[in-house]
Amino acid sequence: MLTTNSTMTGEVSLFMAEGNAIYAVVAEAIRNGNPLEDILEPMPDAIYLTSRDGRLEWANSSFLYLFAGSLDRTVKLAPVDITYDPLARMSDEMVVAGCEAIEFQHHSYDARHRAVVLRTMKRSLAECGDPRIAIFGMTRIVEIVDPTGEDPAARLRQQWGCFQELSERDQGVLTGLARGEKLKDIATRMRITEKTVDNRRKSALKTLGLKSQVELIAMFVRFHDRGYGDFGF
Repeated sequence: MLTTNSTMTGEVSLFMAEGNAIYAVVAEAIRNGNPLEDILEPMPDAIYLTSRDGRLEWANSSFLYLFAGSLDRTVKLAPVDITYDPLARMSDEMVVAGCEAIEFQHHSYDARHRAVVLRTMKRSLAECGDPRIAIFGMTRIVEIVDPTGEDPAARLRQQWGCFQELSERDQGVLTGLARGEKLKDIATRMRITEKTVDNRRKSALKTLGLKSQVELIAMFVRFHDRGYGDFGF
């Protein structure tokens, strides 16, 4: 869900209203050259200020704990993985392009690799007089979807390693299935029985920790997107 210019339409959610109130205080502090720590450190939500190109210029402790896993301000934040969170970059581009305010709900991962649902609002700070700062952002955890903390990038690397250890024939079976080939067509191409293809499919899926062809296709798409190989998708 993505809502733009909600302050102009009058349809302001409670979350956006809270964000607008904090934004007004922050904007005034920037104009007057006042420090932000006393204002934003007590806030339970993640508050952050970024440049036009998305560089983090300031963040409160809630943001650092959520996305860096540390309150140490010298810790370098890992870049946002837009494969899982495409709205993060899109929303920045919209604000920089002139959108006054934006609110959206999105899926992402926190510093502990937990899958989370977040609600975010952003507003432009371009008129506040500090050339380094362009965007005000506030993010709140709505739901922790997967509390196990499994790192999706690490899991993908593990799956790639398992895939490479498969026999060339098993790799061919999985690649064919991911491309939409039927068992019969794969059997004909490989000159083996359809039953053998199905047995190889089941064994390979178990090795990779996959439960369905949908998960298999998703894995190959991620392989392709991350540059592990070109599978013709």
